[in-house]
Amino acid sequence: MHREEMESLAQGSLVVWLKASAETIVRRLEADPRTGDQRPSLTGKPLKEEVQELLRTRTPLYDSLAHLELSSDALSPQELVEVLLAHPFLHP
Repeated sequence: MHREEMESLAQGSLVVWLKASAETIVRRLEADPRTGDQRPSLTGKPLKEEVQELLRTRTPLYDSLAHLELSSDALSPQELVEVLLAHPFLHP
């Protein structure tokens, strides 16, 4: 997604950034049997290098546009949903 599209999305929607460390992202991608078949490399680099590079370049953009940030390193998808639904941001 390009910066302009993300800025437009941030203006009309609640943007939640599910943050994860490079190690977590790599571990999840390596554990997904579909990754090799369905996820082409964006940089041509090894997976760990690619993830680190993309996080380095994208983090400032995500940080500037997210209304809410949740760390997903140690939480399951269900736990993330529970944290999000209970967050005060959604209950003004």
